[in-house]
Amino acid sequence: MSNISRAHRPTDVIVDRRRFLVGLIIALTAFFAWFAPGMEPDRTLKSGVSTDTPEYAQYQRFLETFGNEEFVLIAVKNRLPASDQRVLQALSNLTRSLDRLDYVDEVLSLSSLDLFQERDGKFGSFPVVRNQHGRLSLPSEKEMEGLRQTLPIMDLLLSKDWTTLGFVVELSEQAKLNPPLIEKILDRLDAAVLENFPDRVDYRIVGAPVVIHSIQRYNVQTALTFGILCSLICTLISFYLFKSLKVTGITLVVVGAAVVWVIGFMALTGVQLNSTTGLSFGMILVVSVAAVVHIVTHYNERFKIVKDREEAVKQALAVVARPCLMCSLTTATGFASITVSSIPMVRQLGFIMALGVMASYMLAVVITPALLVKMNPPDTTMYKRMAGDWLAAAFGRLETFVFSHYRLCAALGLALVAFMIAGTPRVSSDTQILRMLTDRTKEIQDLKFVEKNLANVYSLEIVIEGPDGTFKKPESWKEIGKLEKQVMSIPEVDRTDSLLSTLQYLGGVVTGGSHGASRDLSANRELIPQLLAMMSFSSDGKAILHRYVNDRFSSARISVRIVNSPDVPVGKTLERVRQAVRDHEGAMGKGSVTGALAVFETQASDLVSAQTISLLLALSCITILMIIQFRSITLGLISLIPNVVPLTVIFGLMGWCGISLDTVTVFAATVSIGLSVDDTIHYLTQLQREIGRNQEARDISGCLAEAYRVTAKALMSTSTVLFFGFLVLLSSPFRPVTAFGILGSAAVFTALAADLIFMPSIILAFRPLRNVMNSLMGKLSAAQDACGATIEQSTQ
Repeated sequence: MSNISRAHRPTDVIVDRRRFLVGLIIALTAFFAWFAPGMEPDRTLKSGVSTDTPEYAQYQRFLETFGNEEFVLIAVKNRLPASDQRVLQALSNLTRSLDRLDYVDEVLSLSSLDLFQERDGKFGSFPVVRNQHGRLSLPSEKEMEGLRQTLPIMDLLLSKDWTTLGFVVELSEQAKLNPPLIEKILDRLDAAVLENFPDRVDYRIVGAPVVIHSIQRYNVQTALTFGILCSLICTLISFYLFKSLKVTGITLVVVGAAVVWVIGFMALTGVQLNSTTGLSFGMILVVSVAAVVHIVTHYNERFKIVKDREEAVKQALAVVARPCLMCSLTTATGFASITVSSIPMVRQLGFIMALGVMASYMLAVVITPALLVKMNPPDTTMYKRMAGDWLAAAFGRLETFVFSHYRLCAALGLALVAFMIAGTPRVSSDTQILRMLTDRTKEIQDLKFVEKNLANVYSLEIVIEGPDGTFKKPESWKEIGKLEKQVMSIPEVDRTDSLLSTLQYLGGVVTGGSHGASRDLSANRELIPQLLAMMSFSSDGKAILHRYVNDRFSSARISVRIVNSPDVPVGKTLERVRQAVRDHEGAMGKGSVTGALAVFETQASDLVSAQTISLLLALSCITILMIIQFRSITLGLISLIPNVVPLTVIFGLMGWCGISLDTVTVFAATVSIGLSVDDTIHYLTQLQREIGRNQEARDISGCLAEAYRVTAKALMSTSTVLFFGFLVLLSSPFRPVTAFGILGSAAVFTALAADLIFMPSIILAFRPLRNVMNSLMGKLSAAQDACGATIEQSTQ
């Protein structure tokens, strides 16, 4: 090759200046490694919530008015009923032990519950658990049932069969978002239960602080597990493909540096570790290995011809550097497009992965050539082993089948696309934190235990707002009673809780009724103001008032406890509750439904719109990049054909398999397009070369077959890494992440099949496409890739 030809290859600079470039890489890696320990977990889980929505602002106003009631609930199931003296003594002892713990603000149990009652002709607040001469006892079953009917909190303190006790533990604010502190507190709660219930009772601890602590722990666990397993996959695939530990070492150096850079990026930009950004470590690994595979594959091919390591590396880079760059650009575009989402954790993943993908490309094209030049090249035996393995034989048989039965392959591909499109309308949205963890996690199993043996613990919140003094009027509470009755008729609603039940109870006590007796509060207009004033005289009464109404009695709250049914989306229950509020709000003021569950649910429509925008944006940008890569509008548009298949597969699987659109699966389609198009770029780039070489033959079939033979094994190798990388996510404790793993692995598999089977079959089976490709062969000489032409020149 002439010096002039070599001087015109920009990729030669990478090899000629490799020492300087590797030194620069080492310095940058050390820089990012220095900052990497500064990466922090998301302690509040707010990255999963869009904080710019009116619903979020409304929920914040609710918290300011009525306070944050996140609590830890301990459910203790006994063999003996709660009325047994030993159980009551353990109940009392455990309540005192819990109350003495640091960072515990309040403990509510049957033992600590005081009610306004009449005893021995005296009115006052008396404990539910009575102590007569050192002997503890509960009221009669009839009285306890009356209390249960009028005081919804009783459902959390005692089961209907009297065998399960509940302890509501409210933690201090400084402990709620401090994972190490929460872990210590939970250990102390465990110890307190075991100390006071020595008979090995069955107990569970649930609540928002427990879930938050678990999610933070699982975020780290998922990131580590995903990263380690992906490293193992990259190692095994690389070793199998090249039969060389040294080449495998190159792969590990590149992907290891890429992960360090990603962690450093996250620390420097303030991107926290959460359930989506935790995926970036493993995803960067599997994305990084693709460029290494293509560079080494072409290096081995060129070395057989030129017999010079440095020249073989330069020629390999001349062939693959641009396609790999376009692959990185399209993948980065896929990730970058999801930054349009309103959900912070989705935007963060898009941002960090777009940077990480481009960084991994830079690392691969600098480190891989530099190390290949220093290594001994493969010998004849090694070439035979690489060419004679079962994978090469399998692709040979597949090639024969595809090009012999292309009409059948095209028909099957179109049938698959049609079937998947039919499932698309069934796709639904679900952003609930209740669905965040899989059923196999301890937290979900504990929650099911509590729901089965005690009560449902999750709720929506209704807020009614009117003029000052609205909720001192009997007619307002009469209307709230009607609203609660309608809400209770909704099948997924378990219980409602408002100040009305307390007012009815107190009204029954002071007017001479039995415990729990409901009274018509509108019969005496002075009764409600008197009851409200009576409650405000004690600290316990003030706390109850603050929980249900504001200081001006212009705003009232109704908690709606719901059944966490896997068959009924929370959104459906939420809309039914909203409709009930709309039916009654004119008579008592403006009504709204809020709460943490409502905030998450309102993100569903935003997810759909974000998915649509990001997908259109990604497709548009990728199409433009493909046209630029192939310097042909025809090839650029044809490149979209195989990428329709994984796209339809993702939406079809979501519809047919019931996989919901959530904060993780929302970007599955967009990301998969960015990843799956990589195979198309390499296949069509090789096809373009074959067309340039075979212009006189004017037969696209031979060009397609030759492009298949050159690229199939490398595409299969990179796709295998991606496939198993996504499959590893099935081990995640997060339901959305496992769903993303299923969708991603299915998309990668079908993308490979679409490139190697569906695209050539469609071109051969449909005469218009075949004619277009044949005519392209006569026009492509001037547009032939400059690097490819130079290499052809050097090998003739």
